Amino acid sequence: MELQKILYQIQNQIKTTTKMAQTLFVTEDKLKSFTGIEENVDPNILYPYVLQAQDLMIQSTLGTKLYNAIETYIIDYVTNGTPIPSAYKTLLDDYIVNTTIYYAYNFAIPHIKYRTTNKGLLSGTSEVAETVALDEVQFLMNQIERSAQFYNERLRDFLVAYQEDYPEYQSYTNKDGMAPRRGTSYYTGLAMPGNYYTYCDDCDNSDGRINIPLN
Repeated sequence: MELQKILYQIQNQIKTTTKMAQTLFVTEDKLKSFTGIEENVDPNILYPYVLQAQDLMIQSTLGTKLYNAIETYIIDYVTNGTPIPSAYKTLLDDYIVNTTIYYAYNFAIPHIKYRTTNKGLLSGTSEVAETVALDEVQFLMNQIERSAQFYNERLRDFLVAYQEDYPEYQSYTNKDGMAPRRGTSYYTGLAMPGNYYTYCDDCDNSDGRINIPLN
């Protein structure tokens, strides 16, 4: 499918006061069409959690170096019409977008129900709908988080399998920011003996590279 500019939205266009624009990997329409968020939800409520999903979860998986490369390609495409390289377009469209959507949805859920105002923390109400209990909110968040973890695991598996296509993912030093995390995105709270990963997260060797193969 041909890449469309509408898929990539730059918050407040390009902010000349910062080195890197706050680039959104998904649009309001895509976020709402893939989740249970209704059309009447103010996008200004959602955008901070898209950015939070990108900064906390996507950057953690890609590493800062590859994350910044993706942002640069998007900005160049939107502002100059420069085509995104095929490998990076596949990574973005087929893997990053879905992961971002479900983590952003998960982060946004509590803030759709609760609002911080000058009167304190308030729970929104509607004339035609009843608010749900906190345990119901938590149940929904758990379900959404499972979907987010699935897509994140899929993203990590893809990057490990095709890492030769992404030099920013392979060549990494301590000066590049966050290291890419190659371990599982799932957390069970259990440590299983004899279960070892091929890659080391957050460790350095004498050359300063991070997350190199252990074997």
